[in-house]
Amino acid sequence: MKKGHYFWGSFFVAFGLIWIAGKMHFTMDWDFTSSLYPLILVFWGLLVLTKNTIAKPVVSATFGVFMAVLIYGTASNIFGFFEDEFSLNYNDRKFGKQEYVASYTADAAYGYFELSTGATAFSVNSNTDSLIHALAYGKYNEYTLTTSFADSLVKIDLSNDNDSHSFRFGKGEKNSLRISLNPKPIWDMCLDYGAAKGEINLSQFKVRNLAVHTGATSTVITLGDKYQRTEVNIEMGVSSFKLKIPKESGIKIYSDLGLSSKNFGQFTKLDKDTYISSNFEDAANKVFVDISGALSNFKIERY
Repeated sequence: MKKGHYFWGSFFVAFGLIWIAGKMHFTMDWDFTSSLYPLILVFWGLLVLTKNTIAKPVVSATFGVFMAVLIYGTASNIFGFFEDEFSLNYNDRKFGKQEYVASYTADAAYGYFELSTGATAFSVNSNTDSLIHALAYGKYNEYTLTTSFADSLVKIDLSNDNDSHSFRFGKGEKNSLRISLNPKPIWDMCLDYGAAKGEINLSQFKVRNLAVHTGATSTVITLGDKYQRTEVNIEMGVSSFKLKIPKESGIKIYSDLGLSSKNFGQFTKLDKDTYISSNFEDAANKVFVDISGALSNFKIERY
């Protein structure tokens, strides 16, 4: 057997077993993997030292198992690629909590919400009578909240005061943001976030426009049918992205996903990059999705 086969064989076996264990909810804290990267140099050194010796297959196989743990652990910490769903636990935080609130006024018929944040786990929902109620947990919980009102339009900007590049995933570095918006206005939203996990439930909102710009993320967005025409624009980096849309809604998709994984089997293909749902023409509520991404996994789920 070629020596390279020991590495790849042990890598795929270990990775598969870890993945199966995760699916069966035999979970563990993968934070420790953030400190293992220097061991790659150690293994490379051992591979050089054991070249043409009987120890080389053992080192190669061990290196394969190590890389499986490292890659799965890193992805589990940052992207959440290997979980069907994820939950955000806001009750166990070693650092402080900051609260951001703005009052709702009945004159606000339209709302524009812009979010800019770095590495965090965050959610958006409709559980507030205020205009916005946000709770930020963790080490990097300092945000700036600004609101302005003109005619019947209220604008909300929630942005993080820290340089997103200074954020680190790892033990003790878990940041969370829980956002609640009032469901009464007709909303335009722009969500711009970096290495994050997003759980965005917009099922009770009248969403007119939704723009999402992500980095390395795992995101689940749930749309509702409260507005007759919803425009969705998604630009992804290295991401796992699930978009949930009601079965009664008609859907038209424009995609530019390159090498990304996508599954539009339930839709009719109009041309190379355009897909449509079977009920599109007759649906009272229509959703137009314009999606682009690099190395990403994108899925539309009907519910």
